Amino acid sequence: MSSRLVCVVALALPLWSEPIQELRLAGLQAPVEILIDRWGVPHIYARNEHDMYFAQGFQAASQRLWQMDLWRKRSLGLLSQDLGPAYLEQDRAARLFLYRGNLDAEWNLYTPGMRQVLEAFTRGVKASRRSEEH
Repeated sequence: MSSRLVCVVALALPLWSEPIQELRLAGLQAPVEILIDRWGVPHIYARNEHDMYFAQGFQAASQRLWQMDLWRKRSLGLLSQDLGPAYLEQDRAARLFLYRGNLDAEWNLYTPGMRQVLEAFTRGVKASRRSEEH
């Protein structure tokens, strides 16, 4: 089901009544608002937990995708591809520590519902990347 993710960007919340930017993103169950206050702090308003974490992932990636991608590459041992041979030893060490066990068993060790939370957040991150392509 496709719904709306409404991003409102304002210098101060009381100054704006209409969204400055409105996006339609697949993956939401209901409309969501992201209001950014005069200090740059996002406030997410969602009707359900899934959409809240989706919007959180979307907002985080909208502001910090470069940082999230750097952390991903560091943990997977892929830094030398972008940063050169000086990172080969760090990549090698990171690859030695990659988890190779049963992921379903690993998820069962987490708090109930954590997988759904992280999957919703990840879908929001991916939606941010798709919205930048258009």
